[in-house]
Amino acid sequence: MASYPYQPLRLQNNDIRILKFVDPPCVQQYEWRHLVHCSLHHVSLDDFTVEFEAFSAAEHGNSPTRPQITKSWVDREYRMLKENVHLVGPDMAKWRIERGSRDSIANALGMNLDSLKKTETPPYPPPAVPSPRYSNPCPTFKIRPRFTWGEFESISYCWESDTREKEIIVDGNRIQITTNLEALLRELRHLPEAQTGMGFWVDGLCIDQDNTLERNHQVLLMQRIYSQSLATIVWLGSPVIGSDLAMDSVAHVADIYRVAGTNADFDFWSSNVPWKDLYALLSRVYWKRMWIIQELALNDYNTLFICGSRQLSRDSLVCCCDYLGNHAGDVKKLLLGQRIDGDTSPSNDLWNISYHVSRLFQISHRRTENLAIVLEMARKANVKDQRDKVYGLLGLMPTELTSIIQPNYALSQEDVYKQFAKSLLQVFESLDAILPWCTLDSGRSLPSWVPDWNKAFPRHHVGWLRQRRASGEVKPPPPRTMGVDRLVCKGIHVDSVASTSFSIAQSQPFRTIPLSSVATGTFNPDFGRYRDKEGLKFALFCTLLMAHPASSRDNSLTDIFWVDWDQLVAPDYANNSQMAEFWRAGMAEITSLKPDISLDLWELFDRFRHQNAQFMIFGQPFKSFFPNMRSYEPAFARSMVDVATEDRIQLQRKIQDLTAEHARNMTLAVISLEGRKLVTTKTGFIGLAPEAIEQGDVIAVLFGCNFPVALRRFKNCYKYVGECYIDGLMEGESVDAMKCGEYQAVDITLC
Repeated sequence: MASYPYQPLRLQNNDIRILKFVDPPCVQQYEWRHLVHCSLHHVSLDDFTVEFEAFSAAEHGNSPTRPQITKSWVDREYRMLKENVHLVGPDMAKWRIERGSRDSIANALGMNLDSLKKTETPPYPPPAVPSPRYSNPCPTFKIRPRFTWGEFESISYCWESDTREKEIIVDGNRIQITTNLEALLRELRHLPEAQTGMGFWVDGLCIDQDNTLERNHQVLLMQRIYSQSLATIVWLGSPVIGSDLAMDSVAHVADIYRVAGTNADFDFWSSNVPWKDLYALLSRVYWKRMWIIQELALNDYNTLFICGSRQLSRDSLVCCCDYLGNHAGDVKKLLLGQRIDGDTSPSNDLWNISYHVSRLFQISHRRTENLAIVLEMARKANVKDQRDKVYGLLGLMPTELTSIIQPNYALSQEDVYKQFAKSLLQVFESLDAILPWCTLDSGRSLPSWVPDWNKAFPRHHVGWLRQRRASGEVKPPPPRTMGVDRLVCKGIHVDSVASTSFSIAQSQPFRTIPLSSVATGTFNPDFGRYRDKEGLKFALFCTLLMAHPASSRDNSLTDIFWVDWDQLVAPDYANNSQMAEFWRAGMAEITSLKPDISLDLWELFDRFRHQNAQFMIFGQPFKSFFPNMRSYEPAFARSMVDVATEDRIQLQRKIQDLTAEHARNMTLAVISLEGRKLVTTKTGFIGLAPEAIEQGDVIAVLFGCNFPVALRRFKNCYKYVGECYIDGLMEGESVDAMKCGEYQAVDITLC
């Protein structure tokens, strides 16, 4: 079967192709009539109508390519509908523009705004948003085209497969496309605008994928394509069992959230919500696709989400995800008895999934402040061509970057990543622009200072480390590349690693007492660089949480009791009042399921502790920093003097019982420890370093980098191991010591 005979685009005119649906000719062969028929048209993104250019100049200072202009234009067209002004152009469903008032939504749901409680159970399932196939005419309004050639909407979807097993007719040519794209076109053609002349930009058809020059140009033009389109239409995929109900439920949950916020009576209505189906909807492969990061960010007005024949607004999905975030623990309890088929991974968590979708919606086209978030999300996303981990984000990057990065699919993946790293250094003149994304791993072919966007980053809280100031106020010369793979920068050799702990990944199963312990470090009766045991204890607490700003320093991790599992005889402890009270009250906050904490976190934390029980921190075994479970005193058996009221008894209970703040600190610690090990240094520092760390690795402070780093000697240069938290080196202390002559600034070459 012949491929489509693409005609060249006028690249210098910013031409694109748009797709329009057409009726099959009456004389067409019978077997073709059931296929989707469409045509492709060459148009220029610069061909605005005189009226739209005048509107843009009057409203926004002659910047017709800005997405805010399109929003203002559509709003004006809708107002003209109310003023009975006759317009000519494509139709758009009115519900995509209209937003129901809080009162009208509350009345529809049977909710009392005064008490924010339901007066009666709302109908369930709720009425669906109008589907593309409607028996009665869907109320619409017309939009005058902004371009001399008409209007267009951009499509965001997932290719899913390279297998082309479906057929459509394009300009009389019978061509093969993927199953998902064909299903998308079948639903798309039923939209009001599709039936009234709207054009659509679909990358799988509108770009000649075999023409590298055109592909380079169109990828660079995507920022304009999505931001200038009238709206973005998202295809979530074909319907499956439960997906229609899930789409309806999103709208229902969103309406409740719009009216009552977090005050809605969750228990009253939530049991009827098909949470498993909603989970499946938010877990669809579309949400993991890399290209959608910029597609959703570049045009955040009027976005339409379609799954099968169901439709949703962007606002409904945003509200639903916000609500799920606020009720994560409650929803998780409802899901506990409904294992999600085929998924037993830690990501099997509705909160994580809704949070990911929420972050996609929060990214805007304001580029510089979003860059770190965008790069982080892209690294975790799925993409067919790994070069697109860079090229697929150009629409969200600062113009200083995009002006020096030109898509070039003739380059290898490694060359694209090297070029991008050098461009980041050139624009930002700081190591913070690249090193937070780097980590040493086996099989790495890139230089250690070049981020490998093909691999998910294995550690957390790096964004917090970037806010520290380990290199103080030093204004270093920009790092310079030497040859192909080397980077020369200035810094201080501060110390070297003396000992390392086990990581969480190396820990034995929960409630297991290790048969062997970690080899001890050098005994130091002076507690390293810390004044005494309490000073070292506080340094350990700060290190385990990397001094995260969300931690509570009044509820230390070192308050959490050490459980000797080998000393526990029976699981119920019914005959031991001290141990019964220990579990019922003392440890309850961190071992029971809470809305913001999972039992798994306690198990991970306890496994890490037991695996490292004998890890020596300047002569002090790790276990010695925690109180033993036998030291816990039952609340009503404690020695109390002049206690006259139960209130005083409860106050006394709080002194020893662990709190929700302890649980929060434990959560932060487990997140910090993932992919890291505790380390001590030869001169007495304690810290956290990547789990690839080894004895003898160098701890350095590089000028222009806000956190200490671990380096490994390799021939006449250093491999970058990763970022570190070193207690006592996070706020420019080494730079101050350098000024006093303790250290010297040297050239450090990374390779």
